[in-house]
Amino acid sequence: MKSYVCAVLAVSFSLWGAAAGTASAQEQAPQPSEKPAPEKAMTAQERLDACAKKYAAAKTYRDEGTVVSEFKVPGTDQKVANTMPIRTAFERGGRLYWEFRGSATPGKKADQTYAVWSTDQKSFSSYWTLTRQTSSFGDLMMALAGPTGVSSGSALAIIPLLRPDALGAHTITNITEPVDKGTDKVDGQACTRIEGKNRAGPVTLWIDNDLAVRKIVQIMEVDPSKVPARAGQNMDKFTTTTTMTFKPAFDGQIENDRFSPPAEAK
Repeated sequence: MKSYVCAVLAVSFSLWGAAAGTASAQEQAPQPSEKPAPEKAMTAQERLDACAKKYAAAKTYRDEGTVVSEFKVPGTDQKVANTMPIRTAFERGGRLYWEFRGSATPGKKADQTYAVWSTDQKSFSSYWTLTRQTSSFGDLMMALAGPTGVSSGSALAIIPLLRPDALGAHTITNITEPVDKGTDKVDGQACTRIEGKNRAGPVTLWIDNDLAVRKIVQIMEVDPSKVPARAGQNMDKFTTTTTMTFKPAFDGQIENDRFSPPAEAK
């Protein structure tokens, strides 16, 4: 069963937006001021656009979060969930660090680290404890390509919002037919829930009143027969549900140790 579950994961990994009161007339009794018109509520698309603009203008950004990827093993009632801590540190035009911790064995404790970092966002490095190799890249997209699949897409959840100049096509706010589904609370914060679709499938975003992304749920149907990999042979279709939650902070000072590469990286 373990090898079958690993095969399912391998297939899944490969796929993967008045004014003022009136003046009183002379020599007349003062008239009551007009009440200001209520602010017009943003549409779902306007909120997505405003959210993207906030991240693109951020001087600094940091977060801690969690990714939970769940799928049902085809042909069984067994569900497997992987829980992966993630964190980001970012300086506009300066340092960048992104990290997730996962498990080589589905459903087990996260004991593997994949990190991507840069001192100037011109050249990039990555390290994965599974391979014990440090790699260098001259392009942000290439640096993030490796961990995107194994991190259930979380490598491309926030960083494209911060760097739309390099990764604009991958921003999580690029949603078709977005719909405002009302408000929910995420980690005690009031958020607008927006549902729609992206290239991977149905997606829901929770955006708080400060226009920060607090939660993402991505649903993806995987058809192994369409994946050019041996792991996908003779396997049924299955669906993965990935839930990402974030505790974001903007434009504050970030401690130096948040940008430090893994100690074992050479």
